[in-house]
Amino acid sequence: MPSEIIKLLIILLFIIFLLKINLNLGLNLLINSLIIGLLFRIDTIRILIICRDAILDPTSIELLSIIFLLYLLSICMEKLKNFERMVYFLQEMIKDYRLVMILIPSFVSLLPIQGGAIFSAPMIKSIGDVNKISAEKNMFINYWFRHIVILIYPLNPSIVLYASLLSISLKNLIVLLCPFAVMAFLSGTIWLYLNLNYYPVKKRFLKNSQIIAIKGLIHNTWPILMVVLLTLIFNIVLLFSLSLVLLLLFIFNTELRVQWNGFLFESVKASYKTLFLVCGIFIFKGMLEYSQVVALLPDYFLSLGVPLSGALVLVPFLIGFFTGSVIAFIGICVPIFSTILVDNNGMIVISKIVLLFISGHIGMMLTPIHLCLAITKDYFHIRVNKFYNILITHLSVLSIFSIFYYLFLSKIID
Repeated sequence: MPSEIIKLLIILLFIIFLLKINLNLGLNLLINSLIIGLLFRIDTIRILIICRDAILDPTSIELLSIIFLLYLLSICMEKLKNFERMVYFLQEMIKDYRLVMILIPSFVSLLPIQGGAIFSAPMIKSIGDVNKISAEKNMFINYWFRHIVILIYPLNPSIVLYASLLSISLKNLIVLLCPFAVMAFLSGTIWLYLNLNYYPVKKRFLKNSQIIAIKGLIHNTWPILMVVLLTLIFNIVLLFSLSLVLLLLFIFNTELRVQWNGFLFESVKASYKTLFLVCGIFIFKGMLEYSQVVALLPDYFLSLGVPLSGALVLVPFLIGFFTGSVIAFIGICVPIFSTILVDNNGMIVISKIVLLFISGHIGMMLTPIHLCLAITKDYFHIRVNKFYNILITHLSVLSIFSIFYYLFLSKIID
């Protein structure tokens, strides 16, 4: 085994070790960036230059600004009770409680916060208890449908980060992930409608009340709808779309205007760990690229008889499983596999970036240390084995679909 590959393996194992002792991931990557410098004998001045260039790069600054504004938008909407009212108007609009149970965690997932499943858990449990649904089914619905929308949500920091690291458009990345999200939605929805009975409610749905509910839903979701519309339909840069929507929110809302400094402080408090993590990711990426060790990976895997697709499945899956974090497997795996994700002409290989993401996502969904799973299993008082029986069945469906989707992309597009 080449000495450079041994060094890379040491770094990867040390990253996993630091994750196991719960060290902050941003600090973890900074420490390992310094270890790269030591192992590959990069002088101190060059390390400082790499760190400076990584943080001051226009792409890094844009991404950091976007993430901060995403947190600011979510905090403003939370203070205005927009998310609570979304759920209320959904329940007013829809007769079938099963559809409401799908939509509640989906809407709450628009709030970019770790462990956000706990926000929708009380509402799901309340509906589930009324309709005599088991704790395991309640938890699965809350957990599964929360993690579908974020696959294609343009305001999801993880998706924004992935597109930024790959230097591809956010819109194109979302289009590529759409079939996977649709399959996850169909898998969960078909199971839900087959396993949950529908009990018609004795409630009159007047035309006027429906219209009021629709208007209420639009009124409380317009900031998100406007950002999505400007970004995906009109191809306006996400940073500008977010800035414009936040400006309108502050102009037309007195409460936000009066307490603007408090909201900014709350946003800094909520986002600083993520911002620090992104800085760590870009520095780690810059150090790996300078060391040139990642350029050796394709030939090394081939010399072992390991297909590159196998490595793109195994490593992201393990990182996703050990961390329970999308940002973690993206931030670690993209720099490591940067030379494998492009062809001989330097063009991104579509099938490989999809395979990497899906593998990491499945590992992240499966792990018991995933924050959403860890904090809600006690809330629902589930029998873990019964919950995992349901979860593994659906992840198996997604895994099989992913194989065919990867083969389709590699034959038709790449």
